[in-house]
Amino acid sequence: MPEPIPNKYPAAGNSRGGPVFWLLLLLGFAALAPCLLLPEWREYQAIAVAEQIEKTRADAMEDLVQEKRRLLDRIQRDPAVVVRLAQRELHYERADHYPVRVAGAGGRSVSIMAPTDVLPAIEPTSPIVINPPQLPVWLARWSDLLPPYNYDGVFCDNGVRPIIMAMSIALIGLSFFLYGRRVTVTAPSLDRGT
Repeated sequence: MPEPIPNKYPAAGNSRGGPVFWLLLLLGFAALAPCLLLPEWREYQAIAVAEQIEKTRADAMEDLVQEKRRLLDRIQRDPAVVVRLAQRELHYERADHYPVRVAGAGGRSVSIMAPTDVLPAIEPTSPIVINPPQLPVWLARWSDLLPPYNYDGVFCDNGVRPIIMAMSIALIGLSFFLYGRRVTVTAPSLDRGT
């Protein structure tokens, strides 16, 4: 039986190089994972916030449409509303109506009939409350342990991110190159069946 060629490079699992292999591999993946995941998370948050803003705008527009439908219904049913709209919007004055001049109104005629009893003003919409998506609880606990730092500036910046990715891939490749498993090669037999 041929003798195996001795392996001068020990395997990662059973030698002194094992912890260094795992350390290099862990450092490589620890730098690569935020470069891949953090930009996607920030994009997801931006999309979720934009969706909330558009939903709020759509709700406001729906409220406006409902108010305009109610106004249209009142215009079709009540002639007094048509008269008040004509007075307010078209500055129409009836013959039996006496305009009142108000000081400070710039000399304009102001009707003493208040249109708010029939045509209420549309209330301003409430401020938009935005709730960006939060990290899962288990991940938020881990992120609370990290020091306060601008991680977006490091892992999302297009100038720095490729460099960190290249360095982390180099660490992963170096760990496999230096401490990866080696195959034991056996010498071919010179005996041919004798």
